[in-house]
Amino acid sequence: MCDQADEAIRISNLSVDFRKQSPAKRAGTEGSYFPVVRLPSLSIQQGTIVAILGPSGCGKTTFLKVIAGLHDPCGKNVRLTGDIKLLGKSVTEAVRSHLLSISFQVPVLMPWRTSSENIMLPLELTGQMAKMGVEQLEQNRYDIDQALKTVRLPGFQDRYPEELSSGQLSRVAVAQAMMSQAKILLMDEVFGTLDEANRMEMNLRLRKINCSLMHRTVVFVTHSVEEAVLLGDRVLVFQRLECQVRPESSVVKDISIALSERSNEVRYSDSDFHKQKQDLEETLLSLEA
Repeated sequence: MCDQADEAIRISNLSVDFRKQSPAKRAGTEGSYFPVVRLPSLSIQQGTIVAILGPSGCGKTTFLKVIAGLHDPCGKNVRLTGDIKLLGKSVTEAVRSHLLSISFQVPVLMPWRTSSENIMLPLELTGQMAKMGVEQLEQNRYDIDQALKTVRLPGFQDRYPEELSSGQLSRVAVAQAMMSQAKILLMDEVFGTLDEANRMEMNLRLRKINCSLMHRTVVFVTHSVEEAVLLGDRVLVFQRLECQVRPESSVVKDISIALSERSNEVRYSDSDFHKQKQDLEETLLSLEA
């Protein structure tokens, strides 16, 4: 357990239930709920990259949405209880302070804005652009160019979303997250539309940037075990709770990824990489059984 002063995310007694939708509206089914997420206790240290694996329907995306404040605790179809602290603040305070950013599998980009303009959007919405002087604006344009180069889209500053492939849209969304001032980045399958080679390349680029420049806390959902081990400092494996009578925790495995180096060549050749990959694959297979 890390010191509370170093915590980016602290969760206590989190419980998320969804209302059952019964087409037949049988007696006794209205108003009943099924469990989606249970986290008695979870602490994530600042600067850590955490991967979340698990079978479909185990609550991975729901967990990200809860952290981001996108599920209403008072909503009629969701029952949400527990305590969440983001850098010592409540979810509402953290959102208002622009401490976190979330990127989805399907990028949310404005179709009437170019790549550069979409990347700048978080800075505009938080009022930071309005406070910039001439030199800062010039630096901002340079940073956007660098961000696009980092995600392998040099020269795409003036392209509109309709002119980009699905993989390119995902990379613009990642560049947008990089340009935001958020301390916590939440990512839901953001590289899911990329082919395997580009996906692994983007994983390693993101890790290199985070280690050398950003030092942000990243929580990302993935279905790729290899991606989880390559990119993550830590991997959480979630399980489905719906069929359990008294579910205690969504997390069935919590492991630290301790590889000797973070470079592409060394990481792939590291024997621990293959051991941890195999261990996680076996865990996921057991959950699907």
